[in-house]
Amino acid sequence: MANERITEDMVEAQLRSLGFYDDEEAIIVEKQQSTVVAIRKALSKASKRGKGGEAIRSTLSPPRPRRTWS
Repeated sequence: MANERITEDMVEAQLRSLGFYDDEEAIIVEKQQSTVVAIRKALSKASKRGKGGEAIRSTLSPPRPRRTWS
């Protein structure tokens, strides 16, 4: 659907602005589907209306800067 694509683009832009794409090895951003079995299982039971059972709830925060030791 067109609306879902617009939302996906908005989320990607926000994640980029927060630095989620800066280090490709530190954080993996998966679109549409996950390769993680636990996430796929939870999402299969989720509902867009919030009545489909257990869903994943998480808070996104920017990655922490890496410490450099002098």
